[in-house]
Amino acid sequence: MNAARWRLVVAAAGFLGWIGWLTYLAATTTHPLVLSRPQFLQADLWVIAKVDRDQDHPARRAEVVKVFWSRENKGTKLKHIDVTNLPKVGNRNNWQGPGQYILPLKKVKANAAESFTIVPIPRSPGYQGRSSEVRIYTDDSETRGQLANMLAGNWEK
Repeated sequence: MNAARWRLVVAAAGFLGWIGWLTYLAATTTHPLVLSRPQFLQADLWVIAKVDRDQDHPARRAEVVKVFWSRENKGTKLKHIDVTNLPKVGNRNNWQGPGQYILPLKKVKANAAESFTIVPIPRSPGYQGRSSEVRIYTDDSETRGQLANMLAGNWEK
């Protein structure tokens, strides 16, 4: 073989290796879960809560596992909370059954009882969702890392 053929073989092998790597990445990371930063910026409280099932949707009551951030520093004593729009969350909004979820909450002043709502994702450039869409996030190492970055002020990560 002459030098031109060797260069062609090396280039073709490199190209096929690159295509194989991109295929692997596309197969393993097609739907990463990314926290909506505008949603968390509008929240009064970021909690990690245990959410149970009520028939085929989430139950309205949730058990607070950890208060990650609170605007008023009063959220640390919460144990069980009433989240009024939690039953409206479905599979499309990251509901995957009973378990721990990260919830960006806003206080609702209702008579004597204190309740919360999940903050809807606000309108922002590049996002064409419905203005009333709420989203919850599964509690795992990736989403906790994103939450910690937001708390630390690292908004670009």
